[in-house]
This record gives sequence, C-alpha cells and structure tokens, in this order.
Amino acid sequence: GSSTYTMGFTNSAQGNTVKFVNIKGGGGSASNGTVFFGTGTNTNNTLAYCRVTNNGTRRINAIYSQGGTTTGTQLTGNAVYDTWSTTASSYGVNASTGTSGWNVANNSFYETSNFQPSAATTYSAIYLNNTGGVYTLTNNYIGGQDSLCGGTALRFGVDGTVTTNMFRPIYINVGSSTTSVQGNTIKNIAHRS
Repeated sequence: GSSTYTMGFTNSAQGNTVKFVNIKGGGGSASNGTVFFGTGTNTNNTLAYCRVTNNGTRRINAIYSQGGTTTGTQLTGNAVYDTWSTTASSYGVNASTGTSGWNVANNSFYETSNFQPSAATTYSAIYLNNTGGVYTLTNNYIGGQDSLCGGTALRFGVDGTVTTNMFRPIYINVGSSTTSVQGNTIKNIAHRS
C-alpha cells in the first residue's frame, strides 16, 4: 500500500544497529521509503553494510526520514542500488524535516543496468532538505554499475530516447546550518537528457 515500508525506525526507536542485511522494497508513495525514519524521537540508529534495493518495483525514496525528530543516524558502508523510480523524481537518501546530526559515509549509489526515466524527473543519490539540519557526508561513491563507482558507467537515458531529467548527485538545502561534505566521489556517469 501507499504507507508501506520494509524497515522502519519510528515511535522513539533508539540505539538500534542493523548490519549486513539485504533490504528490498518497492511501491509505496512519496511519503515513505524502503527504510523509513518516521514519527517520534528516533536517536542514534545505525544502518551499516546493508544492501538496499527494489523488490521488483521501484520507489521514490530508498532511505527516507520525515515526520518525527531523527538525530544521530549513522548510514555507513551501504550499497543503495536499482531503487530510483522511472516515472517520478527519486532519492537514494532523502533526509527531510526533523532530521539532524546524520553521518552518511562510505556508501555506494548506483544502477546495475542502463537507467531510462520515462518522465521529466530529478534524481539524487543524497538529498538533504532541512534548513535546520546538520550533516556529515564523507567518502560516498555515486556512479557506475557497482559499488565504489565500479563497472561500466551509470547511464541515464538510452540512445534515441530523450526525456527531460536532471541528475543532482548530492543536493543540500540546510540553510545556515553547518554541514561537512568531504572526500565524496562522483564518477563513471553518462547522462543524456
């Protein structure tokens, strides 16, 4: 359904660690994600060395936070791949209202085959949209068809088929809050729009 998520940190989820898990999800709506941080005060939760992908249906948000107060989240060493919707603007990590103090480090964002959007859309691997949020983004990899920007190029668009779409690997709207962006790699990408 539209409120479905695969893994949720809600209702005051605190101090949880999830490691080495394959997490699949799809469908839903713009108000949830495969991994969802939602209502309540959710603090110091960790998602590490996991693989986040689709279950046969793509979705708008792979990892999404909104609707609560979520601080101290650690997203480290994850592979987020084959998650973007072909019909709607989509995000690997979408940290919105109520999120702060997130550490997003050493993650890989990629597609394992050519990616063809069928509508005018915008895509981001990491999308931070909270004017009061503080974040640290270090040593993430965006591009390619495998972890660490490996394999052949992440290809947006197929020869002969053109749609109007935008790729913003990292989007940051945090107002005057302090956010550190260091050592991230964006490469091995062919974008046709």
